[in-house]
Amino acid sequence: MVCKMCGKCCLQYAISAEPEDIQRWKRQDRNDILMHVMIFETSIGPFGDVLPSNTRRCPFLRKIKNQDIYRCRIQDTKPIICSKYPRIGKCSREKELKKNGIQNKA
Repeated sequence: MVCKMCGKCCLQYAISAEPEDIQRWKRQDRNDILMHVMIFETSIGPFGDVLPSNTRRCPFLRKIKNQDIYRCRIQDTKPIICSKYPRIGKCSREKELKKNGIQNKA
């Protein structure tokens, strides 16, 4: 799958943080990330929910000025759930792109 950088996956879905994410961010001293995560302790480790920004999207998603392109500000250490998306191997924008005659080059 080739990412179209449309940002829809980061705008539409809740983002969670696995224990590995939280531990990694603590090791990396990434308080800029942790300040956006509501952490709760469980018997198998800390889990968290990434709190949406006031625009109701992932706080790490940034729109490129004057373009319909979005980028992740924490790409190098993004949550595991984001790294695994999309599980089905298709972009959430795939149907729209095909309807408009644009082929995904995956």
